[in-house]
Amino acid sequence: MNRRGLSTVVGMVFAIIALTSTVTYIVYSMNILGQFDQTIVGQSQQTLNQAKEKFQVTGAAIANSNFNITVSNTGVLPINFTKMWVTDTTLQSEGTDWTYSYTPTHNFVVPGDNPDKHRPSLSSPCNHQ
Repeated sequence: MNRRGLSTVVGMVFAIIALTSTVTYIVYSMNILGQFDQTIVGQSQQTLNQAKEKFQVTGAAIANSNFNITVSNTGVLPINFTKMWVTDTTLQSEGTDWTYSYTPTHNFVVPGDNPDKHRPSLSSPCNHQ
């Protein structure tokens, strides 16, 4: 029996295992780097979009138990208001915490609002006095 042929086969099996492990590690590392890159690109885009969001509150009133805010979108992106908070700073200075949050019913404001046109209002039921 020739043992030289057996050692060649065993050596080849170890070489294939080492090569497969190396290639698997490289592919895995590249995949992780790709996911990291996508996360960074997504966060950068979100930061850029936040810088392009601009609005001005042009009016606020409580009428018929509704809290109405008139908003002018001066940025370049549409804005979707999902929650609004109101704090009475006068009562806070006196030691009373008066902060309430509301979910607006008309919450989408498009960009390029012309001052001559009707500006959208955010409206929410108001049960607090």
